[in-house]
Amino acid sequence: MPKVRSALLPIAKIQQTLGVTALLGPLVTNRKKTLELGYTEEETDHILLFAGFSVNDTLLEQMARGDEFVAQTKALAYPPEVPYFKVISRQTYETPNKQLSITPQEYQMEHLKRIGPHATYEVLEGTHFIYQTNVERIASIVDEVLNT
Repeated sequence: MPKVRSALLPIAKIQQTLGVTALLGPLVTNRKKTLELGYTEEETDHILLFAGFSVNDTLLEQMARGDEFVAQTKALAYPPEVPYFKVISRQTYETPNKQLSITPQEYQMEHLKRIGPHATYEVLEGTHFIYQTNVERIASIVDEVLNT
């Protein structure tokens, strides 16, 4: 984690304690955009309600120790008998990441190689929040994986 972000964690803890996160959500959320993505007003209200409580001690610890947790996860073997299908956003697949010394495509392929030869993937149009704009295709993929 960059030093700047880790320095902000104590501020996030204060925000959590004071409930500031719940107050900021409605101010920074583009309701029109959520509607364009297909969410209803009620669903947007629920997202904001949940987001106000999403900053907690567990999340802050995850952020602070992210590098350590990623290293631990990379060391785990993925069971070959468990199907694996990775949905990758085109933006993630094509946009270089300054934190990586390899291309985004190489990064994704290395990840799939670590999973094993049974790992499959599909690149879908969209941003990191791919699940918001590709609901139908992702549901179809899940059905296909579960049926095999």
